[in-house]
Amino acid sequence: MNAGKTTAAASIVHGFAKGGFKVGAAKITGTGAGNDYWHMWDAGAHAIADFTDAGFATTYKVAQDDLMDIADTLAAEMIARGCNMMVFEIADGLYQPETSWLIGSQALEHLVDAYVYAAESSASAAMGVAWLRKHNRQILGVSGLVTQSPLACRETELSTGVACYTKEALASPDLARQWAGDLTRRTRVRAA
Repeated sequence: MNAGKTTAAASIVHGFAKGGFKVGAAKITGTGAGNDYWHMWDAGAHAIADFTDAGFATTYKVAQDDLMDIADTLAAEMIARGCNMMVFEIADGLYQPETSWLIGSQALEHLVDAYVYAAESSASAAMGVAWLRKHNRQILGVSGLVTQSPLACRETELSTGVACYTKEALASPDLARQWAGDLTRRTRVRAA
């Protein structure tokens, strides 16, 4: 665990905020941690919420219907606060039951267009990207602790065909605007 997902999510928030977006940051699953919340404020989030705002101290062993209620409640809150871009953080561990169900099922299809996978190593990145592809998820990139090693980033890119982004790269408004354009085009195609 501790693959660097909060840092990656906050960096993405920062890039979109610098790119002129009103970014909502929401942590859908995990264990309540105030530090994660404040990290998003520091990154420039327009609005922040997590599962504790939906009445849960943790999402461990939470029923699937409740997980969907949490996700939908947090998304609605971000929209009500005027956000035009949302970054969702989901707990570590693709094989953790709640995370596996949320990402592996169609549960988040109406909320999430693409994923950035936070990995601790190139092996973790290869496994995670393969798992996401198996579930037909669009992957924008890999980040996390793996980016602390240029060799591990190269291995990640070679083994997955997916770009490896440092936190500095994720914080780029140019990358944020590029992704926003790509996601807008994808959403139009998907909705057609």
